[in-house]
Amino acid sequence: MELPPNTAESEASAEAVEAGREDAEPGEQEAAEMPVEKVARLEKLTVQGERSIRDAAADLEAASAKLEVKTGEDDAPGLAADKAAVAGFERRLAEARAEADESARAERIAALKEHLTGYLELKSAEDAESLRFETADRLTGDYADQFRALNDPRLNDAMIVTVPDRLWVKGAQPSESAADKNLILVREGYLNDPGKEKQDEVAWMTHELGHLQRGKDVGDRYAAESEEKAFVDLEVGTYPNNKVEEHAFGRQFEYLKSKGVPRARVAEMLKDEYGPEDFKFLDRLLDKVYGK
Repeated sequence: MELPPNTAESEASAEAVEAGREDAEPGEQEAAEMPVEKVARLEKLTVQGERSIRDAAADLEAASAKLEVKTGEDDAPGLAADKAAVAGFERRLAEARAEADESARAERIAALKEHLTGYLELKSAEDAESLRFETADRLTGDYADQFRALNDPRLNDAMIVTVPDRLWVKGAQPSESAADKNLILVREGYLNDPGKEKQDEVAWMTHELGHLQRGKDVGDRYAAESEEKAFVDLEVGTYPNNKVEEHAFGRQFEYLKSKGVPRARVAEMLKDEYGPEDFKFLDRLLDKVYGK
């Protein structure tokens, strides 16, 4: 289940960024950079800083060995101070990296809020502020178990946005994803339903993470795969019978099987949302995962 791409928005943003680069004075270059470029630049500087630390530590270790041999003492004059200086530099670099990470996160959330203001047709700043953002590696409970089961570090920074029920635009559908934005939206009432004994019994979180995973696997081919039949012999359309959904449902069914959920129960949970034509695809995939 995917968010539709906003092609016009992407093209307009790209043109604006290029224009900003051409017009910017040298001192304004940083302001014209997109968040991803800022992050890349900061990461490059961080790597350079870490390399400097390693080099300095190696030099210090070599110098320390020489001094100890020369003086015959465990703590040569000035050695402790030098070690303390390197440790202080390591701490400062770690703090700078944390600050850069937080800045990149804030810029990313601001960009997503702008996108979702249009997609969800939000009417006020208060509506935008009611959205809650968290990365996949911070999921808890059954959702965290689903994330860990995929065992894919590329999904660590996938952004999960909890949307209040009053702002949800997909009806009974509990979640949806946008692989091009590394983004998953979840309806708040579904995510935090106190009346449920088990969170997300049908494992939609695995399904949505599967979409993002497929996006990372195939890159620019993702859109084409969403129109490419998974089982070409089936006399049905390309939804859900496409390569992208094959991957997402496949990961979902594999997770449910690993938790001991019977095939019949999986089919029962999906029947509220999918009809007989859809089940030609779903049954074929269930056969693949569970066996006939």
